[in-house]
Amino acid sequence: MQTLSVDRIVGQTLGNYRVERLMGQGRLSAVYLAQSVLTGMNGALTLFIIPERFSNDARNRFTQRFRKEASALTALQHPHLLPVHEYGEHQGYPYLVTPYMTNGSLADILKCQGRCDHTYVLDILEQVVAGLEYAHNKGVIHGTLKPSNIVLNPDQNMLVAGFGLMHMLQMRGIERDDRPYG
Repeated sequence: MQTLSVDRIVGQTLGNYRVERLMGQGRLSAVYLAQSVLTGMNGALTLFIIPERFSNDARNRFTQRFRKEASALTALQHPHLLPVHEYGEHQGYPYLVTPYMTNGSLADILKCQGRCDHTYVLDILEQVVAGLEYAHNKGVIHGTLKPSNIVLNPDQNMLVAGFGLMHMLQMRGIERDDRPYG
């Protein structure tokens, strides 16, 4: 498999989304601003970068796990969960598309405000817990919940984001690891 250049994705169409620009890159993923060719709405497209060292078997196990998790995430529909609009693969690299959120996160609120009023904290917790309870009842666990994974929609309601990423990106069951606690 050829090495993926995250810059070369810009301008291409993946599924129903045209990739507009690279917004950020980590070790295992790159996030792009993308626009739906059907609706014109903006989305955030996360492309998962499968390590080059993976054997074909490890790559296949990773891709199978991704498809299973992405299918479960796409089925989640709740007012306090960030929806996954679409998922797929591009040149052997899996991707997810979620709404492009520009209203900040709980982490941003905490940085600006510091402490929050107890009634506001209760409101936040009720929204987050409602979303988590729904997902847990559907068999989907978050695994990496933190203030930056709680984003605000335009109505200033809280949406839990980042579901499934911990499970998708864990290496256990993908690569052979002889370390006792690898």
